[in-house]
Amino acid sequence: MVSSNPRIERFMTNLRESLVDGNYYEGHQELRAIAIRLVKQKKHQRAIQLLYLGALELCQYNQWGSVADLAAFMINIYVEEKVPVTDESRERIYDIFEKLSQATEYYPRVYQAAIQWSISAMGNKVGDTQLHHFIGCILRNKTRFQEAEQHYLVGTPE
Repeated sequence: MVSSNPRIERFMTNLRESLVDGNYYEGHQELRAIAIRLVKQKKHQRAIQLLYLGALELCQYNQWGSVADLAAFMINIYVEEKVPVTDESRERIYDIFEKLSQATEYYPRVYQAAIQWSISAMGNKVGDTQLHHFIGCILRNKTRFQEAEQHYLVGTPE
């Protein structure tokens, strides 16, 4: 996903340079600081886009703790701003989940936050069934069958 906002593109170019130099922590903290500024300015969509793109960029460097933190921050904005469950909002989460699933210690924190967001956004007890099904598939692929089953029970329409 390429940003249509020149400021975000400029920041992402700077972030990439910083990451190539091995300045992962600095890049992560800059991302958070700018996202916080955008949220305070009520530019929530830009903050979401920045966090999403930044998390994907950090995935390339296996910075899973930072990826989980940025994904959780993005989902927190979803909750606070009552972002509805749409293909676009779901796809951002899917993109990050697929990569983050390599780091099993961080994965539950993020998928639990996503499920809570989908419950509040959809106003039901279980949340988005497609999200549950996707999480079940990821967990199954990681041979976490018992956990996967819980999501399949909610996320499989049959």
